[in-house]
Amino acid sequence: MKHILALFLFFILCSCQNETSENKKVTDSTLTNSIQKEESGKIDFDTFFQKYRTDSVFQLKHTKFPLKSFYIDETEDTSINFISEKKWQFNDFKDDKTSEYDQYEFVKNPISSDVVHYEMEGIDNGISVIYKFEFDGQEWSLIEIEDASY
Repeated sequence: MKHILALFLFFILCSCQNETSENKKVTDSTLTNSIQKEESGKIDFDTFFQKYRTDSVFQLKHTKFPLKSFYIDETEDTSINFISEKKWQFNDFKDDKTSEYDQYEFVKNPISSDVVHYEMEGIDNGISVIYKFEFDGQEWSLIEIEDASY
């Protein structure tokens, strides 16, 4: 009888230890998944940009001021300007294919996982403006505008 009781206690201890071990594995797995979510949890550019192009307050908050804006002319000279928050004009980034002369469309050009160029490309008219967005580890922001129109 003592052997049966000892064997019974042995099985109970082993099963408790297995439950503890299994619980630890589940806890470790949950912790690992939450860390991965935090690390990969950055908002993808498309989600960010949808809000950026429709919400003027959000757009202001996610634009680095003073915003560097430069123009490259036909002689390859560069003029640099800085746009203040007061001078910023909301941009909805909508294609314009109805104007007689100034038709353009926007094209997303991912440079890396943290840099996206949103390009305004003219349709048979020389318009070329690049809006440079960057993810700084916490949020996406417009950091620079390059106007290479000719």
